[in-house]
Amino acid sequence: MDTIIAGAASGLLFASLSIAFGCFAIFVMYRNEVHGIQDIFNTLAPSKIILSSIMVWNPTCVVLGIMFALLFQYLSDISPGSGILSPNMFYTFFVIGISILLALICHRFLTIVLRPMLGIVTVFLLIFGWLIPYLAL
Repeated sequence: MDTIIAGAASGLLFASLSIAFGCFAIFVMYRNEVHGIQDIFNTLAPSKIILSSIMVWNPTCVVLGIMFALLFQYLSDISPGSGILSPNMFYTFFVIGISILLALICHRFLTIVLRPMLGIVTVFLLIFGWLIPYLAL
């Protein structure tokens, strides 16, 4: 039960921080006159866009956090062993690999908002790579 609570709490923390970085990224895209973002904001009120994305993103991140916490629990049972300041080195390498993949995708496709997206990837790495293992113990 502690694992599920740790995953849900970590997922909500990630949702909060990624929403903050995401809003900044949307602002940067709007300021740089990205046509898709400007069209969305010209047709809809910004509050409707942000509120609807928050309503979808928070539960999604909770589920994501629970999945990562259960994955950590499973990998801890199969191959215990600490390393890289984490209770399970294999799990941490897995999350680092996903983070590198996300960073490469951001670099390739989201060059305008690379800094906010790297912030989201860093938060992902810190929360899911190191916070969940310590909370789930």
